[in-house]
Amino acid sequence: MEGRSTAGSAAVPKRGSYTGDRERRKLMSSQDIGWQSELDRRARVYEDIEAGQRWEGTMTRFDYAAIAALTALLVAAFWIWGA
Repeated sequence: MEGRSTAGSAAVPKRGSYTGDRERRKLMSSQDIGWQSELDRRARVYEDIEAGQRWEGTMTRFDYAAIAALTALLVAAFWIWGA
């Protein structure tokens, strides 16, 4: 492993501590900071959804029944059309 510097790896603080996160952000590029901010935002959104027990876009029994009925109707229509 000649030619590789390991001095930078010792300077990176451990994750989880406030000081460590602040120091880590100093070492990150602006693109990395933007991506980290986006990940933090997404995590907050999912935590908010879980806390509120609201799941927009989830399918109910009615939705599954409607899909099954439409599928049966489509199959019957093609069967009649092909006969």
